[in-house]
Amino acid sequence: SGTFIGHAPADAQMVGVELDTLSARVAAALYPSAQVRNESFADTAVPDNSFVAAIGNVPFGDIKLWDDAHNRAQHSIHNHFIVKSLDLTAPGGYQIVLTSRFTMDNADPKARREILSRADLLGAIRLPSNAFRRVAGTAVVTDILVLRRREADRVIEAGADDWLHTASLTVAVDDGTDTEIDINSYFHDHPENILGSPSLGH
Repeated sequence: SGTFIGHAPADAQMVGVELDTLSARVAAALYPSAQVRNESFADTAVPDNSFVAAIGNVPFGDIKLWDDAHNRAQHSIHNHFIVKSLDLTAPGGYQIVLTSRFTMDNADPKARREILSRADLLGAIRLPSNAFRRVAGTAVVTDILVLRRREADRVIEAGADDWLHTASLTVAVDDGTDTEIDINSYFHDHPENILGSPSLGH
């Protein structure tokens, strides 16, 4: 209902996209200076490079939407929306996105490669599984990704693709045993960016 808009600088020209009609109406009423679009981001039609920054909470799920301009590779909806919002962000601009851990941890790096083709990963924070339990009633592991859209004449620097890969991490299981799970190499290199203790449970 407009939380991102409400925390923006007063002089920022904000465009909000919200699928839920009631939430969109609340956001529009709270922030009349912003343009609030009541639509799916899949249907948002603006030219590429339109924004200096994009911030959002992408939908999680294994749903795949056809998008001839932004999702020819048929990524899941969360990765599709990350790629699309990068396309709508001008080179040099930033994207901060809240996404499912499967953007970073999927064994297949296809979506991460497409993201890397557009932007550099500046940092990532892994949130505890209960971070949104109180406000959203969900207990999923989520990541905050900070990306910078790369200029066309700037090459990918050495080591900037390390986060394409995953590696095994030994974690405790709630039955008292240990097991291995694959997590993104970025979190192996930056364990301080995991807010909590990795474990496997039900």
